[in-house]
Amino acid sequence: MRYDRGATPPTGGRHRCVRPGMMVARRSLHMDPAPCEPLNPRGRGRLRNVLLSCSVERRTVLAHPCSRIPLSGACEVSTPEWSILMNTILRRSVLAVAASATLGGAFAVATTPATAAGNPHPDKVAEASSWLQEELLTLQPGTTDGGVYTDKPGYHNTRAANDPTDYSILDEKDQGGPSDKAAAYDWTFSEATNIAEYSSRLLASGKDSNDPRLDGWREFFGQADNDTDVEGWDFRTDEAATSDPSHLWHIHLSEDRDKVTSFENKEALLSVLRGETVDQWRLNQ
Repeated sequence: MRYDRGATPPTGGRHRCVRPGMMVARRSLHMDPAPCEPLNPRGRGRLRNVLLSCSVERRTVLAHPCSRIPLSGACEVSTPEWSILMNTILRRSVLAVAASATLGGAFAVATTPATAAGNPHPDKVAEASSWLQEELLTLQPGTTDGGVYTDKPGYHNTRAANDPTDYSILDEKDQGGPSDKAAAYDWTFSEATNIAEYSSRLLASGKDSNDPRLDGWREFFGQADNDTDVEGWDFRTDEAATSDPSHLWHIHLSEDRDKVTSFENKEALLSVLRGETVDQWRLNQ
């Protein structure tokens, strides 16, 4: 039985098409003036322009594609597959639009470069890893970032800092990737959030031999059924795993070290956590 001790216990009338960040007749309907976080993981400087046309008082609404804004069924999309595809594009885009179709205004477009904001150990944590932690918090509001890098044995530490006999650096998949970056993630839940929902999705994906989305991950520990036992799965050996009781309130994820800088590998994980099917995930590739 392996133990991971990386987290501490937790302490404790608008139109249906209108979403935060939308612009109507040059007036922002976004109540929060804070700028959207950088959300384009793969191509900093690459701009994807996405326009959703919705009918709001006979005006064209330009939707700000922030990952916190799920694609609404009220928008004019014809199929579930198209909705899924558009939602993925929105999550990966950084776009600020100020325009009015009714006034014939010109488009004003700006992009925000990705930054290392929120990464307390930029020398030990890859940009893709920091991005994943932000995406997890967006996926489930009320959760907290339990951390990536910790100076202790295992995937939370770098390969270079681990003992040569540590299990987290022995396999071929852990010999690749940067030697100075951590490869584990802690996602902490409060009593008001549902850790079992996400743990059970990870567990089901790991047990499904036809689901390849977690093939780039080593293991997870969490709470899948609200009992007092910690559930987990070793994705590399395809067998059940467990850990210490702190995982009753936080999910631990170990990533193959050769995938630490891969956004694609983390997108596959997020697809599982969102409850998407394999077919839906493949559609977005």
